[in-house]
Amino acid sequence: MKPLLLSVSSAAFPNRTASREDRDLFSGGPVLGRFAGTATRMDARTLRLAIATMAIGWLPPCLMAAMQSLTTGDASLHSFLNDYGVLARSLIAAPLLIIGQAVAGPLLGAIVRHFREAGLVSTADVSRYCDIVRSTRAYRDSSAVEVIIAIAGFVLAAAFWTVPGPLLPAWHHAAPGVASAASWWHQFVSLPILMLLLLGWLWRLCLWTRFLWKVSRLDLLLIPSHPDGAGGLKFIGLSLEALMLPAFALSSVIAGPLANRVVHGGAAITAFRAPVLAFAVFLLALLAGPLLLFTDKLLAAMHQGMLAYGAVARDLGLKLEQRWLGKPMREDSLEATDFSATTDLYSIVSNVYAMNTVPLSLRNLAVLVVATLLPFLPVVFLAMSPVALLRKLSEFIL
Repeated sequence: MKPLLLSVSSAAFPNRTASREDRDLFSGGPVLGRFAGTATRMDARTLRLAIATMAIGWLPPCLMAAMQSLTTGDASLHSFLNDYGVLARSLIAAPLLIIGQAVAGPLLGAIVRHFREAGLVSTADVSRYCDIVRSTRAYRDSSAVEVIIAIAGFVLAAAFWTVPGPLLPAWHHAAPGVASAASWWHQFVSLPILMLLLLGWLWRLCLWTRFLWKVSRLDLLLIPSHPDGAGGLKFIGLSLEALMLPAFALSSVIAGPLANRVVHGGAAITAFRAPVLAFAVFLLALLAGPLLLFTDKLLAAMHQGMLAYGAVARDLGLKLEQRWLGKPMREDSLEATDFSATTDLYSIVSNVYAMNTVPLSLRNLAVLVVATLLPFLPVVFLAMSPVALLRKLSEFIL
């Protein structure tokens, strides 16, 4: 890290407006990059793709289950419509993973660009920064990664067949031991779509973590007295808000089958407190953990700032005491600027001593926590009667 009190040189990127290698770095990519192009904003194309994904994943098996109910008189359609797992996967998680890309891509790209536009990258590290951006883009658009994700998606979807038949909802069976047409569609179309989207997002998170790790190893020009309380890096915390829709989608995938266990299986919702909490902690660590990569740089900046700014504050404080303490007040004392100048300096120094070692705010974290836990709230409503729920709330409040 550079010595303190250095002015940030604009020569690090002499032509910032012309340099656009890092523009929309996290838009597009696996799955969406091939089928939807580079998503740079929330537009009609993204909405059409999300609606098409819902229609392909949910409508055909619904029609197949309805046809089976009409021809055989069984309860396949009723079972399908009441399967919270398939509802969560096809009607919530899959479209949100697509919409989430249109929301997260531009914001993550803006965070990437801010390293350059804010002058955080030193002149000596410009070439390294550009290499990081180019390699990230190359991995994002890698055809080999596309093939690996496609294979892995179908392999994970095939694992569905290992679930014992009695544990599956009734709409999966045309006869004892015989899978229904709706089940085949779910296995070979609906589940692979979801798996491809999930793995595509997992790869983006890997690239995002790699990018942050690489950038955190650069000689960043941090300002310990920066008003954001994180040396000028608090903007990275916006990434948690950018990832709230994928977090909601992932939680929905877990909450759907959980609702089936509670509503249809009669399981007590309290039995799932530990697994839900463990999943929430894991998801928060997956999405927020990469920000800890900057902790060592922020800690070093804080320590160096305490020494440098502390020495300046002490010198000014000594001069103030020598000039004003133990002496009679003059008529022009109220007009002196010494006190206001000292107060201003001390407020700057207090920023250094209050500096955070993780570049995020409580609001950033709260948004992600709410997005992670919100899909489990309907399960609570389904498991408890309104009267019991009101009683529990009143006991909690009173």
